Amino acid sequence: IKSKTYAIFEINQFKKYTLERKSTTRDYDKLLFGYSNYAKSLFGVTKNVDDKIYRIKLEFSSVTGTYVESFVWHHSQKFKHQNNKVIMTLKCGINRELVGWIFMWMYNVRIVEPPELQDYYNKTIKEIQQINKKDMLLYRNIFV
Repeated sequence: IKSKTYAIFEINQFKKYTLERKSTTRDYDKLLFGYSNYAKSLFGVTKNVDDKIYRIKLEFSSVTGTYVESFVWHHSQKFKHQNNKVIMTLKCGINRELVGWIFMWMYNVRIVEPPELQDYYNKTIKEIQQINKKDMLLYRNIFV
């Protein structure tokens, strides 16, 4: 509330917490509405790279795409079959979890748009290749 930002934490990250109910129902409803909008902007729970909502367009091979469309990955997802491929669109922010999810499909997916997502994807490929050349692992849960 003090920082006016939303964040998602694993409950085990807290050493101690207390519940305070000093706000009015109206303040609570406003906070809940704001959090709901924040959560809808995420793909998963990882913080987005910026405050923008992007139109993500992914092209899947027909077999993989048919499998992907049988699940709910994001509330905004839509699918279209075209030329023996499945096109998935969604509106959300770009984050590490989205890029990792796209990696899961390996050579069965192509990022059509936006170019910002293509850039993060390609940058991540280069960083992964560098990790395999070094004798050191890095923990990072967001893009920097």
